[in-house]
Amino acid sequence: MTFFKILLAVLGLLIAVDLAVAATTLTTPAFPADSAGITHVGTLSCAVTNGSDKTTSSSTVTLLNSGGVGSLESLPPIPPGGSANGSFSDALGLGLASCRCSVPNTLHKCSLMYVDPDSGAVVVVPGN
Repeated sequence: MTFFKILLAVLGLLIAVDLAVAATTLTTPAFPADSAGITHVGTLSCAVTNGSDKTTSSSTVTLLNSGGVGSLESLPPIPPGGSANGSFSDALGLGLASCRCSVPNTLHKCSLMYVDPDSGAVVVVPGN
């Protein structure tokens, strides 16, 4: 009986570790790049932060417009604790922009960045 309890505990641990390292897709909430009378003339980009302890090289980002259309972009290898972002695009005309990030595990985070051209201020919209 004790053998089975140990076996179940080990299996539970392996499943928990496997879930932490499973590839996943993260999205950000929409940012009003050009909607409801609000016009932002800055630039937008999607970014991925690596929260793991290993360099990863399989992250992709897609900056989506309000119609859900965007282009897929592969990111360079990201070191532990580092981040990388996709190309910056003009915000004007995107409508409600958001990011979709495909990352190698749940220790990575996805965000959308807006850069104001006048002040240089950066607005970061974290994903889930």
